[in-house]
Amino acid sequence: MQFEEKDYAGALKTLSENHTSGFDGLFADLKGDILVAQGKTADAKIAYKEALEKLDSQGKLLKFTQHKLEVLGN
Repeated sequence: MQFEEKDYAGALKTLSENHTSGFDGLFADLKGDILVAQGKTADAKIAYKEALEKLDSQGKLLKFTQHKLEVLGN
């Protein structure tokens, strides 16, 4: 919701709150999306790379995250 409302600072704050470690990859991917929306591509690349390290290697999200990173010119 915060992302859709362009409350990027609020969305990043929400993502930095405590959560189950099983969601680390998803949270990093979402952080990358927010950073891209802010025009912070270098930081977004870092977030996407972190997501790739933490996402399930057999999961579908991994492919989408890899594509996002490739679009930014990993």
